[in-house]
Amino acid sequence: MTQMRPGQICLLGATGRTGRGILQILLTENYRDWALHVYVRSRAKLLSFFPGIEAYPGVRIFEGSITDVELWRQCLSGADIIISALGENENIAGLRLLQDAANTTVSALQVLSQEDSSNWRQPRLILLSSDTLNPAVAAARPRLVHWVVSNAFCYAYNDLREAQAVYEAHPQLLRLCLVQPPALIEEGPSGHLISTEKGSLTVSYADLAAASWKLRFLMGTETLVL
Repeated sequence: MTQMRPGQICLLGATGRTGRGILQILLTENYRDWALHVYVRSRAKLLSFFPGIEAYPGVRIFEGSITDVELWRQCLSGADIIISALGENENIAGLRLLQDAANTTVSALQVLSQEDSSNWRQPRLILLSSDTLNPAVAAARPRLVHWVVSNAFCYAYNDLREAQAVYEAHPQLLRLCLVQPPALIEEGPSGHLISTEKGSLTVSYADLAAASWKLRFLMGTETLVL
């Protein structure tokens, strides 16, 4: 694998458990080495978790609708790395949060690529997915277990599946990397292994955040499991 040093990072979703973990890492490390754009649906909720973040040098917060293409154009402008930590923990019928985010991302990137076509560079988009959608991992599990998990969260998985399809249909606009964790648990960090072949049974939100952030430098691998 080769490495790159991003100049600007865009974090989509920073108030969920994984998003908060990623943002904490970003603000704890030497964040002044890059510009950081943070998209949230609620600025007040973000500030409740990260008081004073608005005063951090290089940090810009973008609040608004997940379908606001102009807002996302501003947020994604100049991004080298986009990390999507958006998600919904409830299995809601008709859920399309991630699909809407994918469509808005693609629309915003299309505008940006046309505004400065000579200098356009595809950002790397790190999408938090699920190993339930990984055929190799699913095949290694007992069929009953896979069936139960798939059906218990069928609407959420469908939303994720459709979002991935949107991103995969636009390779000219972004370089997609799927991070596919197993079941997420509320525990402290205990270490993680990033693989292209075999995943684990569970992973903590803290370890998922750390792994997602680590992938900012890795290029050339499209699907990774934890």
